Amino acid sequence: MSIKPLLTLLTCAAPAMIQAAPATHIEDFSTYRTRAQRQEQFLDKYNRLTSNASQAACQRSALNASFNLYLDGKFPESYRNFSNAYTFAPDPIVFVFLADTSLRIFAADAAKSYLFKKPGNACWRSQSFVAKARKILTEEYEMGLDLRAAIKNYPSGSEKTFERARRTSACLDAMITEYENSADETCIDIQYLKRCLGQPLIEGPKRSVPPC
Repeated sequence: MSIKPLLTLLTCAAPAMIQAAPATHIEDFSTYRTRAQRQEQFLDKYNRLTSNASQAACQRSALNASFNLYLDGKFPESYRNFSNAYTFAPDPIVFVFLADTSLRIFAADAAKSYLFKKPGNACWRSQSFVAKARKILTEEYEMGLDLRAAIKNYPSGSEKTFERARRTSACLDAMITEYENSADETCIDIQYLKRCLGQPLIEGPKRSVPPC
């Protein structure tokens, strides 16, 4: 089998494949030495897939499957799908939803996760938060927004989502600044984080997920 039909097969199988894949990023961008290299690699993949009509339709189907889980409030499942859509559906909006769902999971599970345990109450320690939030800010929010700005013919309809992401990233940046020099035993204000996130990025109705 030649490489081109194989790539088409893998891309169009994406919606089914991402459902069963583990909660890890399929593609490890850490091998690229600079942020610019990471952006260049991503944009090249985006341009190649979107220039092919059938692959572009499969890309949209894979994303919609993830959006529908998000609309149901199933943030862990949505995060897993967006993570594994990295390879099959390279789109700037994936980065925005990875950041958003990751932070919503942490905010919702603060009292249950071992990361937050402290005698007598739940606590997300400030330095743990700063490290996690800074990584999300630079590798997901800022990356997604930068890539969106670099794509001149990006499909319309997602402007409000990206604008929300800009506001949230600015709020998160301010929150990081507030806590970055605090003592590690300091507990962050989870309500502050929830205010940064606000309401979910998108609302219904559900989106079509046609087979590819």
